[in-house]
Amino acid sequence: MGVPEYDVEGRYQSARFGAPRIVNCYLPNGGGKNRDNSRVPFKLDFYCHLFDMLEDEKERGGRIVVMGDFNTAVEEIDLARPRQNTKAAGFLPEEREELRRWLAAGWIDSFRHFNSDPGHYTWWSQRAGAREKNIGWRIDYHLVSPALLPFLRSARIAPSIMGSDHCPLEVVLDGAALRVRKETNVPPHIPSSGHLRPMPQSCNPRRRLRLRLRLHSVGSAESDPNLGAI
Repeated sequence: MGVPEYDVEGRYQSARFGAPRIVNCYLPNGGGKNRDNSRVPFKLDFYCHLFDMLEDEKERGGRIVVMGDFNTAVEEIDLARPRQNTKAAGFLPEEREELRRWLAAGWIDSFRHFNSDPGHYTWWSQRAGAREKNIGWRIDYHLVSPALLPFLRSARIAPSIMGSDHCPLEVVLDGAALRVRKETNVPPHIPSSGHLRPMPQSCNPRRRLRLRLRLHSVGSAESDPNLGAI
């Protein structure tokens, strides 16, 4: 990402598959070691830097998916107990406003594009049987750029698949999204450090591109943050 404080934590990956750019991020938890919300400023700065990195490409019509653990539930519908968590990292007003800024700038929450129902979560505390009771948070996302929206075919959450305190998410894109438009200009700021890999010649762009994503926490320090009351 070009910022040592961010890069040392290994939170960012980027790859290109034909035209689409896939950005995989593990955005910081704002809670801090003592669960005192001390890392919220760092988290918001990270959000802003990532937003600025992608904005020019998005505005030029780039086809982008930003996916991963955003560590923020943006609306009350996105967690089981919103009233008990208004002062908890992951649901603080400033965190929610930052993610709303992304949506207002044109990024599409792929799951909410298809599903506006409550009760859909991607993370549960590992204590007190929270997952069995479905007392969770929706803090993992696939955000797609406006140029990619016409190719978005479905998005789903798979809570029945175990193996982590998070569950897998999936988006399906039409294979036509892979085709590179000759007039598309890739902005010069895209990292050239080997993160971007060309689409293998064996890929058939006529086939539907299915992106399967299983999101798992990276480290124990943040994998069980107890994001507020369960």
